[in-house]
Amino acid sequence: IVLEDAVLAVLAAAIGIGIGVALAVLVLPAIAFTETGEAAVPRPSVAIPWVTMTVLAAATVGAIVLVAAERARGAARASIAAELRAR
Repeated sequence: IVLEDAVLAVLAAAIGIGIGVALAVLVLPAIAFTETGEAAVPRPSVAIPWVTMTVLAAATVGAIVLVAAERARGAARASIAAELRAR
């Protein structure tokens, strides 16, 4: 369970970062206009905070893995037979 959740968390973080960066790079220059509606000169450049994104993605993946590990530990302690007998 933990490995599966970790792989999904890493993939989700990578895909999310990729889509966000792609949208920022493609859309920002296209929607940058002056007050008169003309294209902005010089064209805006996109500054991507890679360190911040990496830290946030790592924290998110870490939190997901911790929750998955706790779920796996709880599932390992649970006795299915005892649960079925109790009902």
